[in-house]
Amino acid sequence: MNQASDSASINAPAVTYNANGAVTVTVSSSAGTPAGSVSLSVDGGSPSTQTLDGTGAATFTITNPNAGSHTLSASYAAQGNFSATGATGTLQVIPASTGITVSASTVTYPANGTVTVQTTSAAGIPTGSVSLTVDGGAPMTMPVDATGKAQFTLSSPGIGNHTLSASYGLQGNFAATIATGTLLVIAPTTISIGAPAVTYNVNGLVTLMVTSPSGTPTGTVSLSVDGGSATSQALNSSGQATFTIASPSAGPHSLSASYTGNFNPSTATGTLSVSLSPTITSIKSGLAAATVTGQGYNVGVSVAAVAPGAGTPTGTVTLSDGSASCIAILSGGSGSCTLTSTTVGMKTVTGTY
Repeated sequence: MNQASDSASINAPAVTYNANGAVTVTVSSSAGTPAGSVSLSVDGGSPSTQTLDGTGAATFTITNPNAGSHTLSASYAAQGNFSATGATGTLQVIPASTGITVSASTVTYPANGTVTVQTTSAAGIPTGSVSLTVDGGAPMTMPVDATGKAQFTLSSPGIGNHTLSASYGLQGNFAATIATGTLLVIAPTTISIGAPAVTYNVNGLVTLMVTSPSGTPTGTVSLSVDGGSATSQALNSSGQATFTIASPSAGPHSLSASYTGNFNPSTATGTLSVSLSPTITSIKSGLAAATVTGQGYNVGVSVAAVAPGAGTPTGTVTLSDGSASCIAILSGGSGSCTLTSTTVGMKTVTGTY
């Protein structure tokens, strides 16, 4: 008796990488339902065997096949009343979808820019390389690390916004993807402090000028004196602002300036020097006639400010005839003390304030 002829068919729905493939082999015959077992090999590999069910079908699980087309070969050996048969087919595995992001922190010219390209996938960490173009220029390529990341260094990019375009080509089990981003390079600013020296009792003028190689900054400058509370002013069309320091005391005063606005923030420090107010001293002796050594006599002194200085001097004046001295305490700009000369002769009295 001749065996009944039969035929085999393969059904293998496409899957996405990181999912198992299911391949169903069905053996059929007009003479009935074949029984026994069927074998399947994938890409020419070693066959695996399964028993046909009551419908003449067997389903094979292909564990996590790589992306791409996989050749399937099924064979049914002659068994019982049914002759041998076979079939071929294809299992299509679609690359897993891939995500990509581009990030770039703002930098101040002429610093280098750093651009980070990160790839991701629910199916695992993408491998291979990514490419980056800046402002439509020639692409740069770098391999991704073990986390799917690549970092590009841009050498001193110019001031302004730079368009970034990153791409990951189809590689292995991961699909191609692209992303865009922006690198902002801001202009540096410099604050110069002009603070001419003044004399006590004259207002100080402090001029702040903010400059940048990319234009005239706008915005606000602040100034603090000796660590005190800051005052602020808007820059004029030339990038300047002038502060009036009302009658600062004599001595050096530390200045601290800062800028905020449409350009990069910056700070600067300086000094306002305030000199002592000039004075004039007049001396008058209380003697009506000559005196003798060892006998004290009253000497009066007055001290007055010289313009542009103003106000009433306080403190002490040391009066001396060259050998003896006394100290006059000022009140209302005047004072006196008793000077006792120790040598004979005409005396010239000097005062030191």
